[in-house]
Amino acid sequence: MRTGYKRRRLWVLAELALKMAGAALKSVNEVLREYRDALTRLVVDAANGNVTAGEMSRAHKALLKRLAPESYQEGMREGGISDPAGDMDDDDRATVSDWVSEQSGFTLEFARAAFAASKLSGDEKTAARSLVLDRVDLWVRALDALGGLGRLSAQENIPATFKLGPTEEHCPTCSKLNRQRKRLRTWKKNGLLPQQPGNDNFACHGYECLCTLHADDGRQVYP
Repeated sequence: MRTGYKRRRLWVLAELALKMAGAALKSVNEVLREYRDALTRLVVDAANGNVTAGEMSRAHKALLKRLAPESYQEGMREGGISDPAGDMDDDDRATVSDWVSEQSGFTLEFARAAFAASKLSGDEKTAARSLVLDRVDLWVRALDALGGLGRLSAQENIPATFKLGPTEEHCPTCSKLNRQRKRLRTWKKNGLLPQQPGNDNFACHGYECLCTLHADDGRQVYP
């Protein structure tokens, strides 16, 4: 009976390991969905007065600290690296750390805007809450851009061509860069990666940018 018990125990442990390994494999989009859902819940809780601005800010910072490495590493995996956690170097870790520090600096102002809605009522409260919820998309896009940097880390030596996005109008910077071809590491070094909110190297500052970078075979490689 002891032998049978040990076999069953080993089988259970092996099954658990497989499940854990499968759970660890995410896509950048799955990380983004988790972030969007969690941040939306925080906004609603603050707007309803269930948490204070300080509590929301701290929870948001914890969320950024947890999901930023996941987004970056899944980006690396999508870029062709099978063990991104093991293959991250000091530059990769610095990229994630700097991103978390920068984004964390904006969490309190965002939380205060959400909590301010709790002081209102009726249509005013609904409108104020909607405005804050609309800003969730900017936070998600910023995390998506970090995942793009992970893919970039894995593929930065390949050539990529700048392609205009589907917006009706394009800023002068994007129009000038359209169809230009450079190595990905050069786009990154020059600070000309599209779809990065707050990028002052673009006339549009990246907020409404939907432009992309594509490899010679047509694959979108950033973001």
